Amino acid sequence: MVITILIGIIVTIFAYFSGKSNNERYLFIAFSIIFIFLALRYDFGNDYMAYFDKFYEVDEASWNELRDVTGIDAIGESMEFGFIFLLKIFTVFSGYYFFIAFHSLLICLLFFYLIKNNVEIQYYWFAIFLFVFNPNLMLVELSALRQTLAILCFLFSIKYLINRNIVKYLLFILLASSFHLSAIILIPLYFLFTPKPVGKYEPIIYIVLFLFFMFFGSLLLSPLESITSTYLPKYISYVDDGEKAILQSGFGIIIYSFIYLFILLFAKRENDREIVIYRIVALFIVLTPLSLALNMLSRLNFYFEPLLIVVIPQILSSNFNKTTKLFFVSIIVFMSLVSTYSHFKSPIYREKYNTYKTILTE
Repeated sequence: MVITILIGIIVTIFAYFSGKSNNERYLFIAFSIIFIFLALRYDFGNDYMAYFDKFYEVDEASWNELRDVTGIDAIGESMEFGFIFLLKIFTVFSGYYFFIAFHSLLICLLFFYLIKNNVEIQYYWFAIFLFVFNPNLMLVELSALRQTLAILCFLFSIKYLINRNIVKYLLFILLASSFHLSAIILIPLYFLFTPKPVGKYEPIIYIVLFLFFMFFGSLLLSPLESITSTYLPKYISYVDDGEKAILQSGFGIIIYSFIYLFILLFAKRENDREIVIYRIVALFIVLTPLSLALNMLSRLNFYFEPLLIVVIPQILSSNFNKTTKLFFVSIIVFMSLVSTYSHFKSPIYREKYNTYKTILTE
């Protein structure tokens, strides 16, 4: 935990220097540090060793036998063939550690360009802080290798949502689905994530839906469980007792509700890019209460949550007074640090995240 937090502080400081010097080089240095941190990890993250074992199982199989190694008991679900095929390619000329380094490089490159192209340079520090200290971003993505590849495909495809190139968008979503089947649900969302100007009542609709799902989302448990068991049976294990999750959320739900409602009302939507990203984040916010009641939906929300590192810093470039901005930043920083601490202390993650180990010492 200490190493991760220290790395987070260091890269945030480097990104801050980008704003002070008006030089993107420091953002590049920050992501270079993150790359080293991610690429050299060993048995860090819940699924690291499960994928380690699968890699060498794939290595021992012939190309004709790949269909027989798609199951994985340690993670509790079968693996998509695209991921198995990718592992096989890497077994030909490298080992598991090189695959992890490649995976880490993709994460760093994608998020580097996401921040560089969408966030004003003086707020690079805030974007990279959110990337490191939102546990559902860097910390979860370094473990969930398959879905992270699918998430990266979706993030890359956003430019085709903006340009309305449905063919290229579909190709990238199909590629994402070959790594993680959950991405298939992103296909119809092409028609929702449009650059059409946001109407004055659209944010109100999102707010009403968010509040409705907040208080009545548990009513959807049974029908969604039925749909999941019929069409996506491999994800039925992600349907859980939502009432318990909601009751345990308490203070965090209140604070995050304030943050999300603030985003829905004040996030920038002045051009095509900002409008598309706004709608993606709006769907994330609307689905968040449901994902507490139906953990299956947290899989879907993982695709949208990374855009928070764009939208939240953009809000700071709006015409709010310094006091409002400071209050907004302080709340988000505080909740991010609390979430990170809770992640490391959670009985689910504590064993595999608390101690950072590297391949150099194993």
